[in-house]
Amino acid sequence: MKKSNIKNIVYISTLQIGIFFIYTIVLILLLYVFNKRFNNTFAIADFLSHIFAAILALITIYKLEWEQFIVLKKGKLKNMILYFFLAVILAIGYKILTTGTLKPQSNVSAWFVLSVLIIAPTIEEIVFRGLPFEYLSKKGVNKWYTISISTLLFGLAHLPFYSFFDIQFFIFGFILMMIYMKERNLIYCMLTHFTYNAMLFIV
Repeated sequence: MKKSNIKNIVYISTLQIGIFFIYTIVLILLLYVFNKRFNNTFAIADFLSHIFAAILALITIYKLEWEQFIVLKKGKLKNMILYFFLAVILAIGYKILTTGTLKPQSNVSAWFVLSVLIIAPTIEEIVFRGLPFEYLSKKGVNKWYTISISTLLFGLAHLPFYSFFDIQFFIFGFILMMIYMKERNLIYCMLTHFTYNAMLFIV
């Protein structure tokens, strides 16, 4: 691999790692400050940390003039239906493998729902799919390097892991990258990510 390609990969990977490192630090600080002062302390801290990370990511992208690498277009209905059902099947499969049953989660905070269903699918698809793929493609980096590294970092961003089945973060990240490579449109990735996360609450 060319040195210039390595430099570009490190450049984009630093952004990916940095955004979610800062999210973690902010989350820890907020948990310390709140110190169980609210009924949903963790959910509120997680929501605010997601908001902070999202704003920071968007400011960074704007400052670096990388908005050109964020591809959001109107999706085709048949493709959206296809990816919707793919996400449903994946989520149901994961729930059955990990719990042996399908049971909706109860007492889920609205703050947590906003974080997991709205903010996370939006910012993670920009940072881990669209931005690295388009940026590194323009720089001439082999797409499989981009896919491998972004998939690895997406999985690691979901640490800590509690069981073997948390390998699903790497598998799901790879699937989302395949969708982006095929469609070159973040709307499909965001829809798939949103649906998958939603189904984990519903079933």
